[in-house]
Amino acid sequence: MTNKTVIAADLQSAYEHYLRRPQKEVGVYLISSNRELLNHVEKIMNSQGAFGVMDAYGRVHYVLDARKGIPFVENKFHQTVTALMEDHRNDQVDYQLETQKLVNQVLGRYGFNKKLRGYRILFAMLELSLKDYSLLNPISKRLYKQVAKVFRITPTQAERNVRYLFHNLIISEQESRKNETDKDKVYLSDPDGRLPVAETVVKLWEICRLEAKIDTTATRETI
Repeated sequence: MTNKTVIAADLQSAYEHYLRRPQKEVGVYLISSNRELLNHVEKIMNSQGAFGVMDAYGRVHYVLDARKGIPFVENKFHQTVTALMEDHRNDQVDYQLETQKLVNQVLGRYGFNKKLRGYRILFAMLELSLKDYSLLNPISKRLYKQVAKVFRITPTQAERNVRYLFHNLIISEQESRKNETDKDKVYLSDPDGRLPVAETVVKLWEICRLEAKIDTTATRETI
């Protein structure tokens, strides 16, 4: 998950509705507890000629000066919302890249065979569940179904591929334990050679979440 608030809107539909009913008030609602985000929105709105008025409930309403004519207001409204949507898209790209970097960092410390299809499926499962943790509850009915759509396979095939990936890792880790080739090696499986699929996915998800929090804290301290 992320602290950033994601707000999706159908801009074209809203704008067409606005043109059809120009006599009505047009509202753009932004709900967030993130002060930094709200300040950023205020800065953009102000730069586009809109000013905010706070009501009794603490909500800020942005008003465009329509005394310069409807075309001016329409243009400013379109520019402002477009700018907000562009910022949102940029944030989405940044978040996706950071998530992929995090998952790659966590999975990279174990001896997974990256050539196996199950590795790509596991990577996608973690990426999807970090964006929406509700997919983990339960994995068998939600996450497998979601990732199966991405790879155009059945949920059963997705589970089977990940299970084989874990089995392959168990063999590799058992061999490493037996030969003691690397004392600093990090193992994902227990000494008995067990890696229950659902439990292991959740474990990896928790590691990703923990490291994401550590990275966020470190960044704030640096700033």
